[in-house]
Amino acid sequence: MSVEAVDVFLKENNKAIDILSFEDTSTVAKAAEALRVTPGEIAKSLLFKIKDGFVMINLFGLFVTSLRSCFSGSRCTEYRNQVEN
Repeated sequence: MSVEAVDVFLKENNKAIDILSFEDTSTVAKAAEALRVTPGEIAKSLLFKIKDGFVMINLFGLFVTSLRSCFSGSRCTEYRNQVEN
């Protein structure tokens, strides 16, 4: 779901929530710096396609770095369109 779609949804449902956007929050360190918090306060989500479904894992802080190293820093984008739709 795009940021714009989320904004429309919030307005349609009378939710007064501001959406904050940042240039680069691709790593825990960058997200912590952008938000001026410690890395332990950052949560990230990872989405995996498994058979006919998806599994989302939410991690916080340095666990993200540890898990990414298990995948040799690779990024999975093949199923992005399926998830967004």
